[in-house]
Amino acid sequence: MYVDKRIVFGKENYSMRVNLAILDWNEHVDREFTSVRTEVDVARPRRHEGKKILVRKAYKFRDEVWKGFMEKAKNLDERRAPRVAEAGGVAEAGGVDEAGGVDEAGGVDEAGGVDEAGGVD
Repeated sequence: MYVDKRIVFGKENYSMRVNLAILDWNEHVDREFTSVRTEVDVARPRRHEGKKILVRKAYKFRDEVWKGFMEKAKNLDERRAPRVAEAGGVAEAGGVDEAGGVDEAGGVDEAGGVDEAGGVD
């Protein structure tokens, strides 16, 4: 399910997929069941084992993994933000300004058209 044997993954990707499989297993290992189904096998008439019909998987661990990922990304952005500000930011170098448009260096402005410097608005 998480690690297909027919596809070659890199070391980090493989490790991530194995860890996701472990989380999935740990969450669903003792799932409750709704009923027990018994099948009659003509070849084995004395065998009366039942098969459990399990409750649908919940995948609650996905929310925890996503929250952890987003916190890590936020911390990375907070650490990176002072370095960007010290370097002068994107807008001074001809990028998009805080109003959503392109600055005087030839980018897109807030109106969505081409400005005087030749950039697209």
